[in-house]
Amino acid sequence: MKKILLAVLVLVMLAGAALAQETAGFSFATLGDAMASESYTGIAGGDDQHFNVVVTLNGAPRRLTADLDDKARELAEGTLESVEADAVEAAFEAYNAYIRTLPVTREEEITARPKSREELEELVGKTLLEVEAAGYEPSTTAMGEDDAAVYTVSCGMYEYDLLLNETYTEYMQREENGYIGDLTVKSAGVAGLSRNAAELCYHADGTYDAENDPWSEYNALMEKISEAISAEDPDEAVQALVDAMPEHEEEIRMFADVFTALGGQAGEAAETDEAFYIAPISDELFARIYGKSFKEDCTLPREDLRYLHVLHVDLNGETREGEMIVNYHIAEDVLEIIRQLYEARYPIEKIRLVDEYDADDELSMEDNNSSSFNFRFISHTTRVSKHGLGLAVDINTLYNPYTKIVDGVRIVEPVTGEPYLDREADFPCKIDHDDLCYRLFIEHGFEWGGDWEDRKDYQHFEIPTDVIAVWYPDNQ
Repeated sequence: MKKILLAVLVLVMLAGAALAQETAGFSFATLGDAMASESYTGIAGGDDQHFNVVVTLNGAPRRLTADLDDKARELAEGTLESVEADAVEAAFEAYNAYIRTLPVTREEEITARPKSREELEELVGKTLLEVEAAGYEPSTTAMGEDDAAVYTVSCGMYEYDLLLNETYTEYMQREENGYIGDLTVKSAGVAGLSRNAAELCYHADGTYDAENDPWSEYNALMEKISEAISAEDPDEAVQALVDAMPEHEEEIRMFADVFTALGGQAGEAAETDEAFYIAPISDELFARIYGKSFKEDCTLPREDLRYLHVLHVDLNGETREGEMIVNYHIAEDVLEIIRQLYEARYPIEKIRLVDEYDADDELSMEDNNSSSFNFRFISHTTRVSKHGLGLAVDINTLYNPYTKIVDGVRIVEPVTGEPYLDREADFPCKIDHDDLCYRLFIEHGFEWGGDWEDRKDYQHFEIPTDVIAVWYPDNQ
């Protein structure tokens, strides 16, 4: 027995000596030393067990790890206990100061290498949507004004700079008012290490390990709870889940109750989110509109148009799907306006492409259809109309007609809209200054045709001429 104990003591002593030798071999004694050095990359992070700092030594990236103790975890929790800005800042300062005192307990060289030049060349010509589908995650965008935009993405341990064919100004306009997924890559290069380099769920060779991902167990549990409450008998499914994972019973029942309470709202919201979207003009859609709203002499680039898919409430209170084509400059605004009208149960009888009426405005208006893009020049000019640019929207056209006196004769469009010229009368879908539709369009920077003095276009909302002059200076 004494021999066995002696052997154990010897092993413990040898292990302690080896650990001391390994500790002595670390590049830095504490995380603070590493973060204060010139080799610190600025990349750090961790979970409730470890904190990691990435440095570059002799041209090679290395990850230094410290084990968190109870005090570190207590300070971390303290950053979540207050909503007061000063208190939160103080808590973070205390946590970060303590983190810097922790001794390094592990060091490893990051052997993962970035994508090869050949792999990056495969991204050239691809759209940002295709890049994302290939496994790259958006990071940041840089450069300025007339310089080509640089779109940074991350994949595994590294980030990559994608030089776009569009300028930074064009990129920002698309991001603010439309869809950026169809912007294309001109060239690609390695930008450096990504934030993932500090995450232990990525091994030093760059491979991903879900078991070391602090969120993987949580995400898996949430998925199982979601499946349970969606079952035919949710109570029975939740109980089965508790029986299978009794150590998580409290979490399962708590989240099941929350999910159940919010289930109807969440499901409805998710369905709504999926129904409201913006997309570029696909080849299939272009075939539908070419020769109709997109006429053979159309001077507006197809790339400047966006397809909107929406929901709306018809005059009977029923939810309907709708389609509209607008200019990319206003796509986000119009989508948001129609979404807010839908959520307010504001009635819009039809939202169909004018192409369903062979691009005949009169037929579309008589059917009380709401639409936007229909290419045409302003009469006797070479200027494209605002509808021709997709920068004007007409809503509930029958009840909100266009009218003007020409040579002493009143013109009404649509002709069937004449009964609704009396704006003091009470009838459905009437747009006036108290109307929600009016207020939303004005808030988003549109002008209303009902305010014009020489004519009235009660259905019509358009972007101001001076704004369009900036977007399309040649169309003056």
